[in-house]
Amino acid sequence: MQTKYFCSFGTGLHLFQLNEANSLWGHDGGKKGVSTIMVFNPSTEVGVLIFTNSGDADLDQMAVDAYNVGLDL
Repeated sequence: MQTKYFCSFGTGLHLFQLNEANSLWGHDGGKKGVSTIMVFNPSTEVGVLIFTNSGDADLDQMAVDAYNVGLDL
């Protein structure tokens, strides 16, 4: 999955386009033992938040999959 970074604010805050096909924009972060990701599609107004207690989780694909489930709700 190709992540394109568009903004970085020097304080650890960044904005990226996670999935161009779904126009998902988001932010991620974490520390040892914790991973988080937030993605949002402004066109569909559907977003996803994932918080885990696993520092090495691959949240990119999980976020895209969860977004696609959310579209069907």
